[in-house]
Amino acid sequence: MIASFFKKKSFLLQLRLFWVLAIIFIVLVFLFFKIVPFGKVTYIKHYPTGFYFGKGFINNFTPIENIGSYKSVPRIIKAPVYFSVFTPRTFSEARITIKYKSYLSKKNLGEIGVLINPAIAYYNLQPWKLINSDTAATDIDLHGVYRSSGKYVFTISIPELENNENLENYLEVSEVKIEFFGRTLLQKIMGITD
Repeated sequence: MIASFFKKKSFLLQLRLFWVLAIIFIVLVFLFFKIVPFGKVTYIKHYPTGFYFGKGFINNFTPIENIGSYKSVPRIIKAPVYFSVFTPRTFSEARITIKYKSYLSKKNLGEIGVLINPAIAYYNLQPWKLINSDTAATDIDLHGVYRSSGKYVFTISIPELENNENLENYLEVSEVKIEFFGRTLLQKIMGITD
């Protein structure tokens, strides 16, 4: 009878230990994603299907009047368009990479920027750099930019689409990837600035 009591006790002890370790693991994972201790995080939103890390952090393009859709793939039919990205903390630099299919008559795609001052709708626009025929990227400095409720607001400006009445000209976006860079947790603790 005493032996069976200790067997039950050890099972309950193992069960408690398992739950304590599970809770500690969940808290550590939450803190890891909240703090981003290595100073780098990547969010990817792939259209139309497929799950990639950080999909829910990148909000859809707006205004809806400037976006057409074909099989759940967004088409930028008028410019400018905006999207926001939720980040758990501030960062000092971002690299935005967009995969697309261009149905534009001109090869100059345009610019992408981040909101600096919402009162006057001022965006720091940077030209796209073509990586290959269907991918463009831009590096953006995030020092002093506007961030509200944990979101950075970005815009895509394509001069050819600003007063577009011809719906045959558009840019079809297949993927948006944003890499954020900032100080590591150790640099923050040591007080090292960018």
